[in-house]
Amino acid sequence: MREGKPMGTKLETEKQKSLEDILSKVREIAVLPQVVHQLMEITESSDGSPADIEKAVGIDPGFTAKLLTIANSAQFALPRKVVSLREACLMLGFKQIRAVALSAGVFDLFVGKNDRESVRRRDWWRFSVDAAALARQIASQCGVVPSEAYTAGLLHYVGKTLIDQSDPTAYDKVMHVVEKGAPERLAERIVFAVDHIDVAQEMFLRWRFADELIAGLNYLDSPEITGKESRLAAVTHIANALVKVSRTGVVNEEDSPVIAEWAIKLLDVDPRTADSWIQSAALEHAVAAEAA
Repeated sequence: MREGKPMGTKLETEKQKSLEDILSKVREIAVLPQVVHQLMEITESSDGSPADIEKAVGIDPGFTAKLLTIANSAQFALPRKVVSLREACLMLGFKQIRAVALSAGVFDLFVGKNDRESVRRRDWWRFSVDAAALARQIASQCGVVPSEAYTAGLLHYVGKTLIDQSDPTAYDKVMHVVEKGAPERLAERIVFAVDHIDVAQEMFLRWRFADELIAGLNYLDSPEITGKESRLAAVTHIANALVKVSRTGVVNEEDSPVIAEWAIKLLDVDPRTADSWIQSAALEHAVAAEAA
């Protein structure tokens, strides 16, 4: 009797097939219309600066991804990959950024075909912007380049949108599983055989993003799982966790701590400092709830 494929090989084949299917449906990551409008004004003004461009683009995962892709393209043949949005803005300059803005297509990264899709995609965008801001703050205290941490935080949920774009109906099933209590990443794997981290890392690998940025997007797995230590991933992990606390007020997880021990150790953060971050996030939720 012919032996079947080992389970590990079968799962890996299903994962690769799913990745190809999802990414084959992605033409490009959408750009927010208001960002394009702001860039037009900045690049036309004699008072505009690279810092102004960075500020405008810094709320938009789509345009950030575009600029990083161009900056890391073969035409520049740089000795090292551009990691942060700040580097990309300085390197490309007004003229090229304006050209990119003029040609930017506006697709449905943040707007779905129905209200349900639009709500969750907008929620992921807001979460990403909040995580990026926190990542920059945390990085400045931990010896990680703040601009690189901001970029990783801004992009760490892009895989969710790419999966959702590929099959919104199937992602409805993911949301249903999550409502039943399953972690989002597990729910994605149940329905799609891959999760948002798999998709984002594969996408940005194909777009030739810097290795350290790609590693920084895996904010959930410890170095024992990934086989590498990424301080950028640790910062992204903490930022993600703190945004969740600020939204839910939950500071005690039954199965695992809010902030994973590997992230605290990797950044050499005093546990008391980590606790103060968590309490500050919880207080932010309490204040928002009281004001509502």
